[in-house]
Amino acid sequence: MKDKIFNLKIGNTDGFIIFFGVGLFLVGLVLMAISIIAALIFLVLGLAVATYNRGVEIDIKNKEYKEYESMLWIPKGSWENYNEVEKMFINKVWVSRKMSSARANQKFTQKGNVYKGFVKFDGERKVLVIENKRMNKVIDKLKEINREFNVDIEDYSV
Repeated sequence: MKDKIFNLKIGNTDGFIIFFGVGLFLVGLVLMAISIIAALIFLVLGLAVATYNRGVEIDIKNKEYKEYESMLWIPKGSWENYNEVEKMFINKVWVSRKMSSARANQKFTQKGNVYKGFVKFDGERKVLVIENKRMNKVIDKLKEINREFNVDIEDYSV
């Protein structure tokens, strides 16, 4: 096996979270003129929320993987060993999210499919390695990972 570590960033759960974090950060900048302590709190909270991320690292040489979450660019997670990768697969999930604006008194629903790519390790362990609205992006990422493992990629999205 090659000496390679895949760092597969899945991203944050929602684009709104980044927007909210940037908003907190900007409020912190405005508060600098009023209160340094309040400004620092908003600046740190804004950075922490805006930099939230999650992902998976797969160390091929040592046969370990780690699911992690990070804030302020500091990842948290623990390494787990695996013996082999059994397969990779794709699922399709229907997503529906209601959003509303308190000021404009408007409501709308965002609907659509999200494709999720998984790596299944020995036993029942499986980890999400990519999710995207476009199936071809999920397939391309799984094919890239599969160059190292050479296992079947199954499509359960049909």
